[in-house]
This record gives sequence, C-alpha cells and structure tokens, in this order.
Amino acid sequence: MKRTLQYILLAGLLLPSCNGSDSEEPQKELSPYISKVYAYCPAPGQFVNELVSATNESEALAMISETLVGVVNKGLVTLGAWGGYVIVGFDHPIENMSGQYDFKVYGNASSGSSEPGIVYVSSDVNGNGQPDDAWYELAGSEYHSDSTVHSYRCVYYRPDPADGDVLWKDNSGMTGYVERNAYHVQSSYYPIWAKADSLIFEGSRLLSNAELKGSIYVLNGFDWGYADNKPNNTDGACFDIDWAVDANGKSVSLKSIDFVKIQTAQQQCLPNIGETSTEVAGVEILH
Repeated sequence: MKRTLQYILLAGLLLPSCNGSDSEEPQKELSPYISKVYAYCPAPGQFVNELVSATNESEALAMISETLVGVVNKGLVTLGAWGGYVIVGFDHPIENMSGQYDFKVYGNASSGSSEPGIVYVSSDVNGNGQPDDAWYELAGSEYHSDSTVHSYRCVYYRPDPADGDVLWKDNSGMTGYVERNAYHVQSSYYPIWAKADSLIFEGSRLLSNAELKGSIYVLNGFDWGYADNKPNNTDGACFDIDWAVDANGKSVSLKSIDFVKIQTAQQQCLPNIGETSTEVAGVEILH
C-alpha cells in the first residue's frame, strides 16, 4: 500500500495541522503476510523434531515464527499427522471482499503429492487480540461428502521407548500408528517439547486421498478449499471467507477475520511415504 501524508490545503498553500508538527507521521505500511504465530501444535510425524528441533514450547514457537512471519516461502512448517495445527494472525483484519478470493495459503503440493489441510478462520470479536473467539471452518469441496467425518477426535500417546511408533486412538474405536521409517531417524516422532504424555486433537477428517498406481502411492488433490492441496501458483491455493460455516454446517457471514488456523485433514500412513502431514510455507492476503 502507498504511504500517505495528510495536510490542510488552503489558498494553494500546504499548512501544518493543529498538532504543532509540520505534518502528520506517515501511516505504517500494512503487511499482506503473517505478523504473528499464536500457536504451533503439530501431531506426531516424520518431520517433527527434524524441521524444528526445540526443547520447550516457547522455543518451538520462536522457530516457527522465524519461518512463517513476513514473506512467504522462507521454509516449510510441518503439522504432522491428522489434527496437527498452526494458528497465525496479521497486522490488520482480512476483509471479506465479495466475489473474490481473500487469502492464499502456501504449501508444497504438486501433482500427485497433495497433503490437504482444513482451514479455519476467526474474528477478534472480544477485541483482546487473542484467537479465543469462535472458529469457523472454510467448507471445501469435500465438506458435505458422506466420507468426511465431522467432530472427529484423536489421541496420540508418547511412545516408550521414545524412538518407537506413535500409537493413536480415535473416537470411532479405530487405532493405528504413526510409523517410523528409514528416511527420518530423529530420536522421536512425538514432539519432544510437549509436556503431556498424550496429545488430543479435534476437528474434521477427510477421506484418504491415496491411490496405488503400480508400486507407487499417488496422493490426489481434492477439487478445492484445502491448504497444501494444489500448487501455490494456482487458484487451488486460494481461499474465500464466504466459505465459512459454523459447527452445524450453517453458512455464516463474516465482514472480516483476524486469525487463520490450518490443520492436517487426513489420518493415513503409507509405505515409503509415511503419514500425510500438511506443510505450510506462509499466508498472503490477496487484497
């Protein structure tokens, strides 16, 4: 945005304003990118403790902030298996502009390699500058599919020994593991900075997007509406605040939003690929 100076124009002369200075200070230029990371809570995964090697929560948050705050594509932040998430904010609200995309989420998706994440938005209704008001899911192409599970809940358990597979159990009675592989051999796939011996996540879960072609798994992208699902240079990485729905699936009208939450949307672990983990490389406001 252009910086502006305001003056009083009288009889063709520029006169100072009444505050005693020659002119008002230039307005601060607003950034189209993330200005703050409020929370980083990855689920266990093969890149956890590898892309970010932290010993406590504040250190992990600082490392993530170095990657995500400011310009996009400085690096990747992994969200781990299903449920892992990051919450970010901006130095001004993102206005909901009718008939156009409002922001873009950058990831590392490519053809045959999509690891979709569900995007949620929130407005700072109480004005305290914190993401503690209601969250609304941006309903992508699979929101109304019979295969999508809403109100999904999954618990991950710290492995013993630390370098073991990570057990998970969900609220549908299913269990499984985030399995270790030979490509990522760090001490643990469970966040080592997490104090609790179990991590609980809630949200929506999408159907598996994996397709076995010969001996290779292909991760197909969904039509629209998910992070790290389509390449960054396509409209598939863009989002419209008008897609927001409440917990009952009812559309809501939001004039603007202040916070964005991105959460891994699939619970699958594949041979030679590992768990599906959404990656984020930044967010950009599009107007």
